[in-house]
Amino acid sequence: MVWGSASKSVLKPLQIVQNKAVKAVHDLPYRTHSKVMYTTYNVLPIKSMPSMSRASSCLMHAQSHLEMCEVMLDSRKN
Repeated sequence: MVWGSASKSVLKPLQIVQNKAVKAVHDLPYRTHSKVMYTTYNVLPIKSMPSMSRASSCLMHAQSHLEMCEVMLDSRKN
């Protein structure tokens, strides 16, 4: 993610734009609470994306390590 290490001052305007976009797409009132909105429509807020990015990277690393172990075990069988 481009904003994975961004400061709060950079993330805040992005979060505001995301809030407005979700409200516009679903035709929600201006004062709709964002937590309810994100839960109802199953949308991940921008501020949560960096942690998801790290988790995804960790899983990809674990998968590649397992694949490498499988290759090593297969080569020992032969």
